[in-house]
Amino acid sequence: MKRCVLVALLVLAALVAVPGQSASAACRPALKSLGLSKSSVVGGGSVTATVTLTCRTAKAVTVRLKAFPGVSLPASVRVARNRSSARVTVRTSVTFTVRRGDVVATLGRLRRTARLTVNPRACRPVLTGVAMPALVYAGDRVTGRISLSCAPNTDVRVTLRSDRPSLTVPTSVIVRRGRSTAAVPVTAALVSGSRYRARVTAAQGGRALGRDITVNPGLKSVDIPPSSDPNGVSVHPFFTGPAPTGGLTVKVASDNPAVTVPPTHTFPAGAYGGDVWNIRVHPVTKNTKVTISVTLGTRTLRASKILLPPFDGTQRVHLIADDALPLYGLQYDRDFHVLLSNPAPENGLVAQLRVRGDDPAVQLDDADDHISGGATTGHFRLRTADVTKTTRVELIATVGGVSTSLVVTIHPRITGVVVPETAKSGAPFPITITLAGPSDVDSHVYLHPGWGILHPPEMVTIPAGETSVTFEATSSPVDEPSAVFLTASLGSTSFQSSYVTLTP
Repeated sequence: MKRCVLVALLVLAALVAVPGQSASAACRPALKSLGLSKSSVVGGGSVTATVTLTCRTAKAVTVRLKAFPGVSLPASVRVARNRSSARVTVRTSVTFTVRRGDVVATLGRLRRTARLTVNPRACRPVLTGVAMPALVYAGDRVTGRISLSCAPNTDVRVTLRSDRPSLTVPTSVIVRRGRSTAAVPVTAALVSGSRYRARVTAAQGGRALGRDITVNPGLKSVDIPPSSDPNGVSVHPFFTGPAPTGGLTVKVASDNPAVTVPPTHTFPAGAYGGDVWNIRVHPVTKNTKVTISVTLGTRTLRASKILLPPFDGTQRVHLIADDALPLYGLQYDRDFHVLLSNPAPENGLVAQLRVRGDDPAVQLDDADDHISGGATTGHFRLRTADVTKTTRVELIATVGGVSTSLVVTIHPRITGVVVPETAKSGAPFPITITLAGPSDVDSHVYLHPGWGILHPPEMVTIPAGETSVTFEATSSPVDEPSAVFLTASLGSTSFQSSYVTLTP
């Protein structure tokens, strides 16, 4: 009996369960609707979208989604089995104009839409900040920044002014819609003078904010001055004014390892510039251009030099006189230089000088000189004999197996300036200048009175081939006998006459 009752209950339970399962299995889901939690939202906010099917689905269903620009959501949403709806978050971006569009759901050929409005965020911008560099240098171009309390929906103009004409800012800048800051270009003019302070003021909507800027002297120039050492590198920065208290520190850089420089150099207060210390020059194997840059603030200036490889006997040697003045007999301590086109190697070189044929018209104080490593010049000194005619002598210099020559010309010197023992003042009197012998060029003799009362011509000429010239000089009237003399100069030589007594 109990068994019959149990079987009956199981049959009844089966009859109740079968209709529900049959309904789920028989569901063919279609897209019923698409709904939004809100039809409008402020840009940057989000809403919830709900996708609803016509029935509970026996297996998961994917519904495709899309929206309009400025609105983002997943490309699809899954409605789980035994469910008839699913939710998804719709996000919006900040906007500065009202944007309207549709959120779209698609399942098969069915399409459902929901209209969404994205509104701009309300903003009443207020000037909240002015950021400026506290310190700049003359010649700098830097950037400041102004800030508003919020990102406006339309462009906002902020006016600007500086209380110093040498520190300039634009009359205004625009903060673009959707932004809360704007850059402010600031230019410190490259003018001469000491440190000064300027104030930049920004104004907007009845509010003004200001910031002070200290302007130090800036970088005016940078050069590498000429040097007797061809590979000598000395960097000289100069400023637009004296370095302020605390000095000025420049950054230094070399574009080639052949020259190493310190990363920075500080010039003391009051300095207008000077040498950068601790520069090292290293040997090169070929002509090498090196550029040194110096930076102060935002301004960088550069100077370049070409370094030369050491002298190896394949380059040129030159022999020159220390000056262009002609040589005359009985001259002493006349300097000549042997010049290398490239610097001597590390251990140096010996330069030798000799006179062709050992001509006695020229005597050398020394026959050789050591040119130190890195240097290019050997020095020699000679003296001349008392020649009685124009004499030409060839000097020959040799360095590292390379020779060069120079012909020097020696002219007869002045041997006499003859004046009378006495002469009447105010009246002309004769003077004769004599050479040691004839010269093959005109000899221009310059005259210098020992007292201003004597009035010779400024210059007289002894013609080529002649040995003397006679001319007249005058004097101012005197009240008592006065002794004066005359000096005659020929090149760098001179000869003084005896005294002539001028009488009343």
